[in-house]
Amino acid sequence: MQLDVVGAGLAGQIAALAAAASGFSVRLWGQAIPAPARAVALSAPSVRYLSQFSPAVSELGAPITRIHVSRQGRWGRADLTASEFNLAEFGRVISNDELSSVLDQTIQAERLDASVETLSPTSGGWQVNEIETDQVLLATGGAGLLKKVGIESSQPELSGQLWAGVGRSDEQTAYERFTDTGPLAILPMGQGRVSLVWHRSEHCEAEVRPMDIERAMGHRVRISAIEAQQSFPIRLHRAHSLIRPNLAVLGNASQFMHPVAGQGLNLILRQIQAWVEHTQDLPRYQALALADQAKWFKATSVLAELFQPQWPAQGLALASLQALQPAKQAFVSQFMEGA
Repeated sequence: MQLDVVGAGLAGQIAALAAAASGFSVRLWGQAIPAPARAVALSAPSVRYLSQFSPAVSELGAPITRIHVSRQGRWGRADLTASEFNLAEFGRVISNDELSSVLDQTIQAERLDASVETLSPTSGGWQVNEIETDQVLLATGGAGLLKKVGIESSQPELSGQLWAGVGRSDEQTAYERFTDTGPLAILPMGQGRVSLVWHRSEHCEAEVRPMDIERAMGHRVRISAIEAQQSFPIRLHRAHSLIRPNLAVLGNASQFMHPVAGQGLNLILRQIQAWVEHTQDLPRYQALALADQAKWFKATSVLAELFQPQWPAQGLALASLQALQPAKQAFVSQFMEGA
């Protein structure tokens, strides 16, 4: 059966690999766009899933073995170590470009670098740029392509900017630091690099310097340089439906959530696995994917709001998480899905 995957980013690449392994003849539309300032935090189950397509994935980046959570200017903190939960690691942090390059080498699909201009249903399938196909996986495009297939979506813009960068540091601990503008994540990538993601207010300077990171982190982290960075408005994107006859939507075409918990690609991988299991029952795929999506929209939104500056009990919440092992276990089970 012929399947066309629209979108050659990470979601599209992984969907093409999973579909080919399930017996589809795959065409992959689009080109991967370099993202030198971006990295992904993969949970341990996500690393295991991707390693079945390329064992090299498990050697990329750096493991997350310790997570430190704190609030700038407030008492209270929480430390989580993988060993206390009998885990070798919580997951791994891998640059987008490195992961994309490794996956690209294993894809067995017809490659069509063209963008998709037309996408329309036929009596038994779809036409993609006037080429007939049996099924479509829509893994890119946002509201524009969704409208072409009759799916509505919402995209409220939040205040502030999402800034992402790669810095030079030998830091091996993963940090989640809640600052006056929003959460700042510092994640070890190995080879003397760290991934930096920061929710910043609109009035902040566009360019971030190492001293800005160090000022937000206090004495905990030292950044010698920032190699790449980019900034863009924060928009939470959510499709109201994930299916049409012989078509499924996944990846950032279906949702984009607050990056505070680093769950974006992990959620996409679970979407892909659900689609593989229910290619002949797309309503079931949609039910599973929407339920997972709703859980994470709620969890990430609550977490982002919980640590805004005006909430007075942040220190108590963090101290309670640190002191209560059941609370730690619940946190790990929620945010390291399947670990």
